[in-house]
Amino acid sequence: MNDALHCSVKAKVPVEMAGNIIPAIATTNAIIAGLIVMQAMNLLSCDISAAQNVFLKADPSKPLGIYVPQPPDPKCAVCRDVYIPFKVDLSRCTLGEFVLDVVGKWLKQGLRGDANGDADAEMDEEEDEFECSILEGGRVLADLDFDDNHGRTLAHLGVERGKMLTVLDEDELYRPVHFCVCEPCVSPSLPGTDDAKLLQ
Repeated sequence: MNDALHCSVKAKVPVEMAGNIIPAIATTNAIIAGLIVMQAMNLLSCDISAAQNVFLKADPSKPLGIYVPQPPDPKCAVCRDVYIPFKVDLSRCTLGEFVLDVVGKWLKQGLRGDANGDADAEMDEEEDEFECSILEGGRVLADLDFDDNHGRTLAHLGVERGKMLTVLDEDELYRPVHFCVCEPCVSPSLPGTDDAKLLQ
């Protein structure tokens, strides 16, 4: 049989050692899977404060380590981004309407209020100008000097459900904002704007 399959003869001890590796791996995977499920239960029950990150350590006396996730850091390039669900009819909403109504009115108003921290704070008209770029993935759809796509619908530009429209402040005064495209909605979901036509 060994000659037919070209298998070399092995000693009994190495074979037994190799046979013990598979149960050890299966046991470790089961332990880690159990820990992941336990933490997932905290997320599903919306008890974020109870969630912990669990990891394996090299110390055999204390093989498991934990640490509590920290809140988002405003200076972090990842944590500082803002994600907003955006329900829109992609076949009817044009990029220009998104830029003028959603970004130029609703988002701009929200950013100014968050930055100032005081609704009564006044800014000069020049300082209040919000210059931004609109990106989808690695594509630039619009910016201050590029408005050729304003008359095209989001669907015509290849924007579809599951993708994100990213708004970047040219002056880097505000956090990047990602509009996560969701299913269409027949009622307005953005307060303070006349964008019902965009969402129907």
